[in-house]
Amino acid sequence: MTLQDRKRMRTHWFLEKLNSQGVAGLGYPQEKLLAEFCLFFGASMRVAPDYLKELESAERIVIKDGSVYSRRFFDAKANIREEVFAPEEPEDEAEKEMDKIIKNQKGVKQSGN
Repeated sequence: MTLQDRKRMRTHWFLEKLNSQGVAGLGYPQEKLLAEFCLFFGASMRVAPDYLKELESAERIVIKDGSVYSRRFFDAKANIREEVFAPEEPEDEAEKEMDKIIKNQKGVKQSGN
């Protein structure tokens, strides 16, 4: 396999991964994408970012906030699905737990009187 064939195959791999996520309206976490690339091809972490830089400079992908998007499916105004499927922030969960504890303490005081 020639160097050009290898490069074409690896570039195609990146685009296929990003397009599969892009159809659902989601981005691919950059670190995860690079790690999967290295595992799949047995490449080092020095090689993988170069492919992303080339694809970004050719305007085939968009890198935004640590996520990588296919240019074909990226819409800067409509990243609603990212927000819908994002996990809750830990601060919100902590506040909910504190509210539960406070309510339980009030209930204990009322029943003891």
